[in-house]
Amino acid sequence: MTTPAIEAPLLPAPTESMGKFYFSYINSRRSRFVIGLLAVIFVNLTQVTMPKLMQWIINVFEGAPLPALLQGSTRLGSFRTVFFLLLTTMALQAAGRRLWRLYLAQETPYAGAALRLSSWHRASLIPLERLRAKYSGATLISLGTSDVNSARQLYGWSIVPCSDAIFLTIFSLIGMYTIDPWFTLLAIGSFIWVPLAAYGLAQKEARYFADAQKALALLNEACARAMGTVRLQKLSGSELFWRKGLTEAATAYRDFRAKVIPIGVLLALLIGIAPLLILCVLFGWGIHQVQSGALTVGGFVALQSYSAVLQGPIGNIAPMISDVQKGRASLRRIMELLSERPAAMLENLSTDSYNKQTLGTTPIPNGSTLPMTRIGAPILEIKNLSFAYEGAKSYALQNINISLSKGDKLGVSGRIGSGKSTLLLLNAGLLEGYEGQISLDGIDIKSTPWDKLRTKVGFAPQQPFIFASSVADNLRLDANFDDEELWRWLRVVGLDQEIEQLPNNLNAVLGESGVNLSGGQRQRLALARVLIRRPSLILIDDALSAVDAITEKYVISELTRELNDVTLIWATHRPSSLKLCDHSLVLSV
Repeated sequence: MTTPAIEAPLLPAPTESMGKFYFSYINSRRSRFVIGLLAVIFVNLTQVTMPKLMQWIINVFEGAPLPALLQGSTRLGSFRTVFFLLLTTMALQAAGRRLWRLYLAQETPYAGAALRLSSWHRASLIPLERLRAKYSGATLISLGTSDVNSARQLYGWSIVPCSDAIFLTIFSLIGMYTIDPWFTLLAIGSFIWVPLAAYGLAQKEARYFADAQKALALLNEACARAMGTVRLQKLSGSELFWRKGLTEAATAYRDFRAKVIPIGVLLALLIGIAPLLILCVLFGWGIHQVQSGALTVGGFVALQSYSAVLQGPIGNIAPMISDVQKGRASLRRIMELLSERPAAMLENLSTDSYNKQTLGTTPIPNGSTLPMTRIGAPILEIKNLSFAYEGAKSYALQNINISLSKGDKLGVSGRIGSGKSTLLLLNAGLLEGYEGQISLDGIDIKSTPWDKLRTKVGFAPQQPFIFASSVADNLRLDANFDDEELWRWLRVVGLDQEIEQLPNNLNAVLGESGVNLSGGQRQRLALARVLIRRPSLILIDDALSAVDAITEKYVISELTRELNDVTLIWATHRPSSLKLCDHSLVLSV
């Protein structure tokens, strides 16, 4: 049986405090949280009712008085009444536990899905420069796994011990007070210090946990770099250098985690000492009261049961505070990501429009919708384009003007560092902060909805990403192309025969980043992924740099035949790759 996928909404970007962000989500699903919390409180009531019922059962056998409502005509009748109430309470308790698990506990995976989806969505909207500088792949993985797993507990499972710590403790003390007020005061004095001590330790643990999470992200990043450069390490004999880096990252993470262990030991001691003190009070004071006749045996058993019930919330105080502090530290890291400003041209992909699945149009002030094409306009028009990377002292591109009509092919060449890749990234909408204007079909790309831009512009980078999935999945992604279409474009890029030789051909599973493919195969697979979508503008960033001359000649010949009506910009430093182009642009450093 497969587990159904959880459909979760995107969370809005945090604009205020963590508390308001947290309760805004709670409020959005308040009916489930209210039902779940009421079920937890109901279970707490049944838990404190059972010791009282046990007291009355023992009182029946002792001949001690019972409440008038439970008093039967005979001792057996009284026993049957109280015993029936005990069984009923146990059944209601089981039903209540089932209810809060269905409503409250299920919010944990749901909230986790919402946090993870929101994090990935926000990361996809962050400007490329910002994303590269602050959020590496390893950092995002750490946020989407470890941090989400800690933060999601705040929305479900952590609420249960918090509720127990409040309501179960209060109800138990009330039950104890009805039996022996002095014992109740002594019991309070034996554990009241536990929450205060646990809170101080948990705050320190949370700080170490936050540092450990950052160290874990750095360790993940170091592992990813080391795994991705295995061939280079073997060729250059630099294994010891990479091992040293990994060892330093692992040692830093270990040291931060090691700081948490002593705090965990102290918290465990707190958990064990408080119940022992309550038991000492119980047997010291309770036995004296029984011997003096001030307390019945049934009352003593009830106090013992209440003491056992109290051990639950008292024992959970330390780990509860620890989990909450860890969850808050992780939620703070997630909120930092969700607060990142999206790229200007991606702001139309708001949370509300995503949740309502209305990405097809972009509203403007007068209530109409933006046109997607201006009749008679060039496919691509660039006016006075200049761009400088953040912190750079000079422009990467300056005063670029280009106009391309349908079917035009522009070859862009120049030395390394002249801005060829930057020009393509700007046209693909992946960089912002430029001067001038870039128009697609007569519409400024800043005003073009992101989903529309992605259907019109295809980008084949020099170093493509290949997913750890089948060949077919890497070509289809979120589309539904049939096998015949897949084979057609594989033939265009000269990859069909090589795929046929793989086990299961189209269904052959590729390794992470396509490790079981050569560099040229990865480039051509990514190129086919772009071509099969038939965009009106194709941007190719030296996407045949890793293939041999014969294969390059074949692919260019096929592209000339297939892309007759497609506008194309091909950036490369190999003159042979520009045979397809009828216009040229040479960039200088």
